[in-house]
Amino acid sequence: MKKILILFAALAAFTACEKKLPSTGTFGDQSITADAATPIAEFMATATEADKTGKVTGTVTKVCQSKGCWFNLDLGGEKFVRIITKDHSFSIPKDASGKTAIAQGVLKTKTTDVERLKHLAKDEGKSEEEIAKITEPKVEYEFEATGVIIK
Repeated sequence: MKKILILFAALAAFTACEKKLPSTGTFGDQSITADAATPIAEFMATATEADKTGKVTGTVTKVCQSKGCWFNLDLGGEKFVRIITKDHSFSIPKDASGKTAIAQGVLKTKTTDVERLKHLAKDEGKSEEEIAKITEPKVEYEFEATGVIIK
């Protein structure tokens, strides 16, 4: 009986962690507003600092299907900027693709190693063949968000 109760408690805790987020709303820092958000392409065109702070907006093209801990904002021409949630402290809805997002945080330049690139590709749902083709690190921009609005 004791084992059954422990199993039930573990199952209840797991289920509670998997609650479905609303499709739109504010995630992370609840004080974020949509005011003065810069289109992501414009923000990137003026990014000359190593760590540029700001508020950006754009169309979501992909979302982490594992936990909703990152998403891509469209730059056009099949280019994007990955937005990650600061310290994985919050998630966004996994069905946010195609919606408008506003993210507040810091743009950083980083070298993403092969292991992380493969992890991200897996989160995107890429095939094992596509993942196996990742063999080189990549220098890229990543925007670390403290708060996000999905419209």
